[in-house]
Amino acid sequence: GELVTLYDALANVYTKKLNASPLIDGFALATDKLIADKIRTHLESRGEGERFISVFATLTAPTFLSFLQEEEIALLELVQSGQEKSKAIAEHQQKYFWMRNNYVKDHVLDEEFFAERFDRATREDAAAKMAELVRAPQVHAEAKARLMDEIALPQDIRTLLTITDDFNAWQDERKKGTFLATHYFSVLLEEFARRTSYTVEELKYAFPPEMGKVLSGEIARQELQQRFEYCMIVWVKDAYDVVTDQRLIDRLDAIGTGAVQHVEELKGFAAQLGVVRGKVKVLMSAEEVHKIEEGDVLVSVMTRPDYVSAMKKAAVQAGS
Repeated sequence: GELVTLYDALANVYTKKLNASPLIDGFALATDKLIADKIRTHLESRGEGERFISVFATLTAPTFLSFLQEEEIALLELVQSGQEKSKAIAEHQQKYFWMRNNYVKDHVLDEEFFAERFDRATREDAAAKMAELVRAPQVHAEAKARLMDEIALPQDIRTLLTITDDFNAWQDERKKGTFLATHYFSVLLEEFARRTSYTVEELKYAFPPEMGKVLSGEIARQELQQRFEYCMIVWVKDAYDVVTDQRLIDRLDAIGTGAVQHVEELKGFAAQLGVVRGKVKVLMSAEEVHKIEEGDVLVSVMTRPDYVSAMKKAAVQAGS
């Protein structure tokens, strides 16, 4: 009754938040390499191909504040405000407890986490650090504009870069909404689990239309456990199906991609310019961050807040 209604209401809000995902991700997947190739080709036509890495880094630098940067600025403001520490940290924790969540796990950050960061900030120049963070988007925008003019970047590439920056900001806002949703869905699923024989982990693989059946126990736990091990969602307008047959999933996954090829070289974008040497660790999910040791080279599908602890251990260019 009321619990299912509340769950459905949250699911409806969250679904609307995700409606832009195909547009955002579709554009990124279709244009990331296109933009890089266009920039490289343009530079080579000017005899400046060796500048590609630094030019690409400048042209793709974000001109907006991410939610992680906004939180850091808010914390630095507290350090400078002179407010009573415990009260300030308690209020800050209530606003940002969710920021290390991911798409599956709910990590509620406690006041001690923020107190440690607060104390570190008091030992630094908080005002200078905050000013640097606040100025960064404008600094990036100005550097980008100067460089575009310097290398006479064609209008079509400029337009693609502008759209990319807008979509990156949109994606950051979507991620913020997702991390908040992870928390509130987890709270509701804990209540579903309390009232039934299912675990919270199993319930993460149930869909909103199924939550009524969850309460009545009509869905086999084995079905949810199988989804947890291996599943694919086939979604069409107004309908979906859950496929758990691995052979069928492999066939569906290969549609439009052809046979899986042996990969000997990984290509992507670097978080930091320069050359480093170290053992490469490929993380398939944030649950594998414990694999990273000091000096390792971190490779992941995307950057996420829960990779921060691994990033701090990863190899950096000497002198950087």
